[in-house]
Amino acid sequence: MHGPNDPSPGFEAKRPGGEMKSRATEAPTRSQLLPLGGQWQELMTKPYFVPGLVVCVVIAFLFTLMSSSSAHVQVMAYGAIPVNIPMYSIVLALCIVGGGAFGVYRMAGKPKAWWLMPVVAVFTALLVSSPVMGMLQGLFGIGGGSAGKGDTVVIAFVKMFFRAGLPEECLKSIPVFFGVFLGMKLMVRRDAPGLARQFAVLDPLDGILIGVASGFGFAFAETVFQYVPGTIVDSTQTVAGLLMLLQQQGLRIQLPQDTSQIQDIYNLFVLLGKKVGVERATFELQQIIANRQGVGLQLMIPRLLSDVFGHAAYAGIFGYFIGLAALKPAQRVKTVLIGLLIAATIHSMWDSMAGSMFMYFLLSMIAFVGLAIAIMKARTIAPDRSQLVASQIIDRFATRSARSATASAPVGTAAAPARPTAFAMSPQATGFAPGTPPMGPLPSAAKYQAPAGPLAASITWDDESNLRIIEVGTARVPASVGARLYERHVPGSHAGAGDSVIAERTCSD
Repeated sequence: MHGPNDPSPGFEAKRPGGEMKSRATEAPTRSQLLPLGGQWQELMTKPYFVPGLVVCVVIAFLFTLMSSSSAHVQVMAYGAIPVNIPMYSIVLALCIVGGGAFGVYRMAGKPKAWWLMPVVAVFTALLVSSPVMGMLQGLFGIGGGSAGKGDTVVIAFVKMFFRAGLPEECLKSIPVFFGVFLGMKLMVRRDAPGLARQFAVLDPLDGILIGVASGFGFAFAETVFQYVPGTIVDSTQTVAGLLMLLQQQGLRIQLPQDTSQIQDIYNLFVLLGKKVGVERATFELQQIIANRQGVGLQLMIPRLLSDVFGHAAYAGIFGYFIGLAALKPAQRVKTVLIGLLIAATIHSMWDSMAGSMFMYFLLSMIAFVGLAIAIMKARTIAPDRSQLVASQIIDRFATRSARSATASAPVGTAAAPARPTAFAMSPQATGFAPGTPPMGPLPSAAKYQAPAGPLAASITWDDESNLRIIEVGTARVPASVGARLYERHVPGSHAGAGDSVIAERTCSD
């Protein structure tokens, strides 16, 4: 390809497909100065457009709700104490949970509908406040109550294994098992269309996505509607404020000591309600705890962030094993029990051992690594692997052995691929549309990477040993049907048409 300073007449000659572009030394064109007008339709097709739009909406909501003291949702802490949760906190919680779910969705690379994860999350959030949670805790109640301050690590682990690990992981797995049921009853063919296909669990990757969504729904409901209001109301200031109000009503109550026990707060609130009425008592309680909203927000943010490597990760790991049992039904009960044991064990380790910064880091890493490995293995054994898209987070850091082997070879000396190359530059082998400008030798920054071995039957973007790409500087263009080279990929080149495309592949090998 001729460089920008090449004086040959070919550089200024007319090009097929459109008028000649101006030289690089001339002034920018109007479309170059106002690029949005010509790129708007293309922008809306980019995968980052909708997430960016959602973030803009969230920002607008957060700034609007910052100054609104009346925008809140009233929840009952511990089932009986009314606490107002600001809408600001709820929107922020949804943003954190949604961002984590989107990240895992991109890691999995499964072409599921975008609405699947929110629907599953809402379903599980409703289950948290249903009698199902109490039934499961009663079923596994052999371990006794919650861990106490005097318990050893082993005793605390055993208690939390039966109190939280087993019942909560079973609760979060309900949507996954429902997906397995759909897969068994409704999905006679793997390519069957319809709503059932989105919810059906046919392989481990399906189980991971639905399990992670269920985990995020559980984390949101537990944090926003249980832990946050409990933290806001549970304080010695709340006890002191209620005692003062009762004293103003002529009741002098002497507790053994100033305490923040929830039972004491509940008893004092009920007593105040009998004196002044429930509505007035609720108003007075909100005035007392109004300055503790920041404490609830302080708890909510790290809890929801940790749940990316917490509830969502545990449920995703268990979902992997449930999906594996659906894919390979031999010894399916054993497979499911192994998954439940692993997920409940990691869960109980967090509940019983976390406390120091090192333990928070270590336990978060254990859960994250477990989920990441499950996703990578699920992608490897997925029956519809050819339909997966690139895992945008994990595969970025995948091994580069195949890449480095081909990168060291000079341009033009790469081993011949099993099929015609996707970006061959001869007229006979090229897949570019007729009328596109002929490309001369690529600049020194560009090199073709040939596949390391024979092509497999299934090729995905993350399969680096089989993927054919063109590297131009720092750009890596997959050599698949529809792939385009733009002016920005090959410095010094100019497109003949007005869309800045200098080459496009239009046919398969």
